[in-house]
Amino acid sequence: MRFPTLRTAASALLLAVLPLSTTGCDLLGLSDDGGGSSSPSVPESIAFFENHPSASALYVTRADTVLAAYNADRKQPLASTVKYVVAIEYARQAAAGTIRPDSLVPLDRINRFMGLTGPTAKQLHRDWITQARSAGRVQNGRVPLRTVARGMIEFSSNPATEYLMDLLTLKEINQGLDEIGLASHDPLHYIISDLYVGIQKGLRGEERARFMRDLSAEERASRAAQIHQKLLQDADSSYRDGLTTPGIAVQHAWSDHLPVLYRARVR
Repeated sequence: MRFPTLRTAASALLLAVLPLSTTGCDLLGLSDDGGGSSSPSVPESIAFFENHPSASALYVTRADTVLAAYNADRKQPLASTVKYVVAIEYARQAAAGTIRPDSLVPLDRINRFMGLTGPTAKQLHRDWITQARSAGRVQNGRVPLRTVARGMIEFSSNPATEYLMDLLTLKEINQGLDEIGLASHDPLHYIISDLYVGIQKGLRGEERARFMRDLSAEERASRAAQIHQKLLQDADSSYRDGLTTPGIAVQHAWSDHLPVLYRARVR
């Protein structure tokens, strides 16, 4: 399997503030065939950039040369960009031999995080599994780790993201951001589990949203980790099935406090 340099992979982060795409899988070496595209193109991403410049940020380098920078120093919530951050760490650990892209992962362990997604996100996750099955990637309820990473990027699977964040570890993911030259960023935590912070206290609606907004970043990360661990150990799905999709007030309280990427620089 071919992997790009970490600096090239970091440049691929520009695609994550635009629509997630198959091209991102190729740039990060996540193609199921083990190779990358020789001439990637990003028409959807470029169209989004042209139509929504105020909502976009761009930072492209080749080696130590900055080729393009637009809004590169502006605070940007990571949102689904976190999936590219996780994919970069996946590529780094795979290249180092820390993880094996061909190792098989039980779908059951990934599906334990299905309760943390709304209807649209659930369908994207199901679409990924359907595609993996049709491509013959599922073997006795297991899929290659490479396919999990690809599902995170190509299908924006939240359960795949949460699983990989646990496997790669938050410590290594955060250290990897520093190593690829992203100068300042909020520490990443289990941002999907974070959506359910406050559920331990039985709070709902605006009361729960207010509770979430009043927490420090450290407290939210700690509570999100507790929810993550409960789901990871939820073999019978009883905890997951008890979760309900948060209302708009809670979703806003969650999205307003996602980790922020401040700026990128070249070392």
